[in-house]
Amino acid sequence: MPHRPSNAAHTIISGTSIIVFTQVLSALLSFVTYRIIQSTFTKEENGEFFWIQQVGAFVMTCFVEAGMTTIATGIAVREPENEAAIISTLFKLRFVLWCAGTFILMALCFWYGWDLTIPMMLWAVHLFLSGKIALLRSVLEIRRRARSNQLLPSLAMLLDSVLLVVLVWMDARHLTTLTVMGWLVLSALPGFVWMLLLDKNWHILRAPFEVPWAKALWQASMPVFVVVLLQQGHTIADTMVLDYFGTKIDVGIYAAAYRLVAPTLVFVVALATAMFPTIAAFSVGDVERSRSYILQGVKLVVLFAIGFAMTASAALPWLIHLSSGALYMDNQKEFFFFVWAIVPSFVVTFLLTINTAISWQRRNYSIFGTLFLTTIVADFILIPPYHVIGAIASKALACTLAAAIAFKVLAEYCGTKAVVNLIMRSLLLIGGAIGEALFLPTIASTLACFLLTIPIFVLLVIVTGFVGKREIDIARSFVRSIRTQS
Repeated sequence: MPHRPSNAAHTIISGTSIIVFTQVLSALLSFVTYRIIQSTFTKEENGEFFWIQQVGAFVMTCFVEAGMTTIATGIAVREPENEAAIISTLFKLRFVLWCAGTFILMALCFWYGWDLTIPMMLWAVHLFLSGKIALLRSVLEIRRRARSNQLLPSLAMLLDSVLLVVLVWMDARHLTTLTVMGWLVLSALPGFVWMLLLDKNWHILRAPFEVPWAKALWQASMPVFVVVLLQQGHTIADTMVLDYFGTKIDVGIYAAAYRLVAPTLVFVVALATAMFPTIAAFSVGDVERSRSYILQGVKLVVLFAIGFAMTASAALPWLIHLSSGALYMDNQKEFFFFVWAIVPSFVVTFLLTINTAISWQRRNYSIFGTLFLTTIVADFILIPPYHVIGAIASKALACTLAAAIAFKVLAEYCGTKAVVNLIMRSLLLIGGAIGEALFLPTIASTLACFLLTIPIFVLLVIVTGFVGKREIDIARSFVRSIRTQS
């Protein structure tokens, strides 16, 4: 009989495809939104706006979300009879924590600068309503996500992005930090109401608050809380230290460079998400195959990261104008360094997800710890004398050391010889790519650099032996396995 895929496998693959598609589309819409904002704001206004976003996201992610959504979803999958109690309890617990987190943010803004209080309050409300930081809306999505029914929650998140682009575009000439925060709240409101009314979630929330479930969620989320705290601490440290030793203008330049490269990480997340079910399945029944797929996945990530960095370096003036207008054309040096500083973070992001797929998520503690500690130390050493360049150098150093730890963990699973070979070829490729990015602009125009980048990149890949027939065969095998599961 011909092979008939199971409903569970089909649902997982379908749900993964929806998540990947909406993430990519949302990233593109976000890029357009921030292009409008950054071309309107001054560098100082952009720095203030970025500071509010980073500080608010840090407090809400660490002390309100704290990984409890993932824990609650897992319980809902294992114990469907307790689903209503879990959702109702988590919703009410999170509302109380959100109120406490908002109070902390208000107190911080009142001490730091009272004029930031109202924008910060609106940002907290936006996080409360939207699906970005997984606060209240994520609780309303638990029933569907527990069944891998991703379509409507993903569409609600996409609706947020579409509405925000429209609202910001309509008010482009009069944007301020306050009005942008107001548009963020309005753009998230329809999606929140939609998820509240969907599946009779409103009736579920009327279930009583159960203290035992609240304690169970809090205790189970503690290991995740540690990881979230380290991750968010690494993310926010550059902004806070740069703001302390520099100015809001420095933060604005850093923010513009960050927003140019950050959307590209969606590719890595999408790839890891797509590979997750297959690698997880083979890690139990066919370990050798899972090792091959992981190594090829890392190679693909390295190729994408270096290809992006080379192309972005060649077309940097165009990309700066595309992402933030002419205001940042005198900051090409900072943008160039950020484009290359982000390369090791691609590998780190991918391997963190893969470690979870093979049930090695405890090894991620050492990676996050390295990111956090290196960032804190490097920030206080490099940012005071070098400001924006120092912050970018600190990020590059932290991500590079974290990538080294991630490769060490990878070597334990895939074998030292294979991983060392991958590292050496990656370093050769990166060295050649950086040399090209530094030398070519000195002898050619931007257009010529852009046109020459792709053939030079292909030549470097061939010369370093980074991709060969074996890699192509493994990639084809992986695609076939995806089709078999779907």
